[in-house]
Formats: sequence, C-alpha cells, structure tokens
Amino acid sequence: MSILKNKKGEVFMNYIDIGNNVRNKRTEFGWSEWDLAIKTGLITRIIKNIENGKRCSKATLHSISDALGCNLEELIGDNG
Repeated sequence: MSILKNKKGEVFMNYIDIGNNVRNKRTEFGWSEWDLAIKTGLITRIIKNIENGKRCSKATLHSISDALGCNLEELIGDNG
C-alpha cells in the first residue's frame, strides 16, 4: 500500500511504490516512457522521475491514470 502513516498519524504517500505501479502499468501496454509522456502531455523527464520514486502532484497522477485507463487508487495502491 502506497499511502502510509507515520508515528504521529500523518498521512504520506510512498512514491517508490507509486513509481513501480506506474512503470508496471505502462509496460503492460508495451509503452515507452516517451509514449506515456505523449499521451499525458507531460515531458519524459517527469515520467522518469515518477517511476524512480520522486514526488509528484495528484493532478499529474490523475493525468497518468487517465492515460493508462485505470483509476488513481490503482496507482497509489489505496485499497482501503
């Protein structure tokens, strides 16, 4: 699960897991990072950064999930 809580109860996202989920979904389609960038309107560097566990906005994740035909929860691993 990519949404975690620290000892203080603060919620944060595990961007490494999110990046792995994005990469896995992208490769299921046989797409390169460039293909996903074109379909989302993002630059390739942003896709690379996300897949390598860098932080990104929820809006960016929405664009990616739309392009991959999945819901945001599939990418962030929020299964309840």
